[in-house]
Amino acid sequence: LETNELRAVSDSAAALFGLAPELLRGRSILDLLAGCVPDADSQQPADASLVRADGSRRVLELRHQSVSYAGRACWLTTARDVTDERAQRAADELSRQHELALQQVPVAACLVDQEGRLQFANAAFLALVGLEEDLLQGARLQQFTVDDDSEGTVRSLAVSDGGQVLQQGRWRRSDGTVIDVELVSVALAGAPGLRAVTVRDTSSLRRADQRNEREQRRAAAMLDLTQRAHSLTESEIFTQALELVGELCASPSSYLFLALPDAGHVELAACCGADAEGKDLSVLTRWRGAPPSDSALDECLRALRPVTRDVPEGMGLLRQAGLPGSLRRQMCVPMLDGARLAGVILLADKAQEYDEEDMLHATQV
Repeated sequence: LETNELRAVSDSAAALFGLAPELLRGRSILDLLAGCVPDADSQQPADASLVRADGSRRVLELRHQSVSYAGRACWLTTARDVTDERAQRAADELSRQHELALQQVPVAACLVDQEGRLQFANAAFLALVGLEEDLLQGARLQQFTVDDDSEGTVRSLAVSDGGQVLQQGRWRRSDGTVIDVELVSVALAGAPGLRAVTVRDTSSLRRADQRNEREQRRAAAMLDLTQRAHSLTESEIFTQALELVGELCASPSSYLFLALPDAGHVELAACCGADAEGKDLSVLTRWRGAPPSDSALDECLRALRPVTRDVPEGMGLLRQAGLPGSLRRQMCVPMLDGARLAGVILLADKAQEYDEEDMLHATQV
């Protein structure tokens, strides 16, 4: 207890130090074990660091008990090499932290085998595709792909430099909505046949690109129409402008009505679509009158603002103008000359609902 010198060393302790017992006896345990405190609480194990004779470092778990040895008060110290155990524990903890980080990271990520079967998917991936965790077993990446001819599976992706794979496609979520996605895939070192895949929803980026493209197309077409207007008749200007609006808003049918001096009355000046072929729209033969009350066209005339209808609506008296008996979807946009109503554009039968972008394009044209 007074000198901390080793008085006796077992063969197993000598082997642990990597020195013969006679080379250890008489040396201070404080010099041999960094962090060793012999007089510490003997009820609790303590860690110490050992640099062996061969230069390797080990971590020892020490326990002390006071005893009498050869007439002297001594510490009986037992040492257990816990280096590998601590390393494994640290590795397990690090692995747990990595798994927790992968599970909670906001980027959709998964592990797939060579057939595209999901082996693991984090919470962000499950949320992206709308998949419940209990349905993960047996799920494949292929089941989310929209287009049959799309290069949408991991197996079909082209490998780029560094073993990474980049692919863009369209996926269908469990609720039926379709999203644009970008996949990045990489082979896992030490795990043959497994690939880590991250998935990013690029729908908003694609919509932004489409929006910019449509705006550029509208601006170029309007500039061209303006430059050619001096050589066109009024009817040609109406028709070409209406064709442009129909194209920008993906409307199979479109109509242009001019306002008449009588309040609430209009005349059909132009139309585009399958029902426009062979229609005589000369000034003397144009249909004139008031649209049916409570129709989208009537509401637009009275409110002087865009009006949309997403349910089928009968045309009533407008059938006399050559319109079909009903339109399944409509958007009416007023043509304003300052505060004066000049006319109304009626777009019809788009496959999807008309949105604010459609209103913007129709208003601009």
